[in-house]
Amino acid sequence: VQNKRGFTVTTKVNCERKKGDIVIYTPEFGRTTLTTGEGIEVVVRRDKKGPFGTVVAISEKVGSTAIPSDGFVVSVAGDGEDVVRKELKIRTKVAFHSSNPTFYEGLSLDPWKKLPVFDFADDIVGGVPQLIKDSKIDITWQEEKSSKSFVETRHPRTAVAKLKDGKFLMITVDGRSESSGGIGLQDLAEYLLSLGATDAMNLDGGGSTTMFVDGKVVNKPSDKEGERKVSDALVVTLRKK
Repeated sequence: VQNKRGFTVTTKVNCERKKGDIVIYTPEFGRTTLTTGEGIEVVVRRDKKGPFGTVVAISEKVGSTAIPSDGFVVSVAGDGEDVVRKELKIRTKVAFHSSNPTFYEGLSLDPWKKLPVFDFADDIVGGVPQLIKDSKIDITWQEEKSSKSFVETRHPRTAVAKLKDGKFLMITVDGRSESSGGIGLQDLAEYLLSLGATDAMNLDGGGSTTMFVDGKVVNKPSDKEGERKVSDALVVTLRKK
């Protein structure tokens, strides 16, 4: 998006890179980006002092670049290549805004310092909106910039809730199939309330709705291909004593 203050390019984080995507890979993703041999990958390492970093390596048409433990890799294939090629070169200094109140990780240009700036949100939730608060249905789709049709249309859904007894509930509802048409958020909120939910939130649903228990998928994902590749998940494991 070009504007008077500079430019902003919305990126994805730690997920499969498709043509036209700009993806930031952090150490949490793994040892390498696992990308194919096309596009451009830029390695950025954080400086020891201050909210800055430096581009230390650039590769084209190689793929699967090693991710530094003290930085990240910017990977792009397709439309965003020209932007990355122009703004990120070897020894380019970059700045970090780790507390910028954005809902994405992005690359922008500081109009005063003329440095590429990486905005890292402190907290990111892959879902919208709130369903229940203080044991009352309170669907905040307007405040969270969602839409009425998203709330009312029956879709596959994924949601989480805190119950009266302090337990944490995770729920998936299948949809877009002959056996299940999905559920609207009002009905979902009412059902969670009947289970004893005191607080609840809708997460990313649709084709991403998948419940994996004891080594197997226990619901029926709606995509024809089955289980969808996603960048994040809620994982419950046994606690070490």
